[in-house]
Amino acid sequence: MSATPRHDCTAMNDGALLRLPHRLGATIAVVRGRIWVTQDGDQRDVVLDAGESFVIDRPGLAIVQAFGAACVDITSGGAPEDHLAPIRRAQRLRQRALAGWLRWGTGVIRHARERMSLTLARRWPTVGSRREVVQC
Repeated sequence: MSATPRHDCTAMNDGALLRLPHRLGATIAVVRGRIWVTQDGDQRDVVLDAGESFVIDRPGLAIVQAFGAACVDITSGGAPEDHLAPIRRAQRLRQRALAGWLRWGTGVIRHARERMSLTLARRWPTVGSRREVVQC
């Protein structure tokens, strides 16, 4: 048996880019080589050598670029998509409100159509019979 720890790492060639969307809380550990990490909306540039690690601390996109051949181990954080919960909740509320407006609008249109047909039937009682003759 080997005494060296086994790493499930992602091999990267020189200049290779790795996109990590929505991975808040994930840990990037460098097993071999050197990498550069940047995050969307963050002005920091993080350079890591073998044996160092970095935790993604912002929602959105993180980009990893290799300086030479590198191997990185990326492990998920606690809940990488927890930062999306408020957005999903707002979307559900917006959908419910839109559905309510659509139901209300459909009811208003149905009511207006019924009133219009009653008004027309009272004012021109022969319109319905003529239309039936034309359609036959």
